[in-house]
Parts: sequence; structure tokens; C-alpha cells
Amino acid sequence: MKLDGEGDPTAAIEPASISEQPCACVCEQLLSPAECLYLIQAAEGLFQPSMVYDAEGRGVPDDIRTSDGAAFGWLIEDPAIHALNRRIAKATNSAFEQGEPLQVLRYRPGQEYRPHFDFLEGVDNPRPWTALIYLNDDYEGGETAFVETGLSFRGRAGDLLLFRNEGPDSQRDPLAKHAGLPVTSGTKYLATRWIRERRWIP
Repeated sequence: MKLDGEGDPTAAIEPASISEQPCACVCEQLLSPAECLYLIQAAEGLFQPSMVYDAEGRGVPDDIRTSDGAAFGWLIEDPAIHALNRRIAKATNSAFEQGEPLQVLRYRPGQEYRPHFDFLEGVDNPRPWTALIYLNDDYEGGETAFVETGLSFRGRAGDLLLFRNEGPDSQRDPLAKHAGLPVTSGTKYLATRWIRERRWIP
């Protein structure tokens, strides 16, 4: 993949629409099998119980989300993860600096993320987009389901699912309510990057 002087891919990456409401699209094979495996291996040893934000913006445990997560903040991301973050930015038509730290999530049998919104209420720098990358496909269950519309998606390893959390009025899109359905067998690995409206990385 050719890169420019900043390390961004030079070729266009154009996801294909799968839904207009909510706005959702897919980019197949954004990551190679080797890159997916690298992220899984890099996350081993870093996993902690996943958190949710409370009303004061603090990360707290909640039964709504039972996965484990490993975050790669900009201070600790290695050159490979940095390059993958720039590829995600290209695919999401955003600047690298708009992305929150890449997280690798692990869902074991029975683990799930119950219906929720990724949109953050009352913040100065909202989160209009969510990017999910499926790192493996040797598991059962675990679909990403939009509960208000019936749209369900289960990507292959390397596929990116991108969806918009806000509507045209810049308020929360009620149709973007979604869930990570319970894994029934095997272990699901997923990478996620939430995209902010403006620069997020210092």
C-alpha cells in the first residue's frame, strides 16, 4: 500500500453502503489476515473488563457490557498500530487525530454488549461515527445488530463496519441503537475506533 509523507494511504478507500437509516457501510478486507492476527496478539496480556461512561463521563463497569478490552493510546501505539489507525482514518474519511485510541475487544461465549448508543450526550466534541473491524470469524453468534431496524451484520476477518451515531440535526440518531449479540461458541475479536467531530489526539 502506497503512503504519503504523513503515512496516510494514497489510494482511495470507498466503503459500500448497506443501510441508509441508520447510515452504515462496509469496507471488505480493510486489514489483512496477518494484520488482524497482529492486533489480537498485541492485545493479549492487556485485556481488562470493558467499561461504559456514566453521567459524569467516567468509565465504570456495567452488566450491559461484558467483554474484555485492550486500549492502545497514542503514547503506546507502535508503528504498526499507528499505520492501521491511519488506514482506518482514510476509510472513514476523517483525520487520524479525530480517532479515539484503538481498542481490541474480546468476547468469549456468553459475553455481549446489550443495546446501547455510542453517541455521547452533552459533550463539546461529539462522537459522530463508529468504526468496527472484525479480527476473526471462527466463532458463532456475536452479530452486530441494529435493534430498531432489524439490520444485522457479521463481518469476515479484516472487514470494517462504519456507522453514523448522529442524525442530520447533529443529535443522537435513534436508529443507531445497536448491540453486540452474545457469542455462542468460540471467541470473537473486534477492533473499534470511535471517531470524534474534531481533533481528539493531543
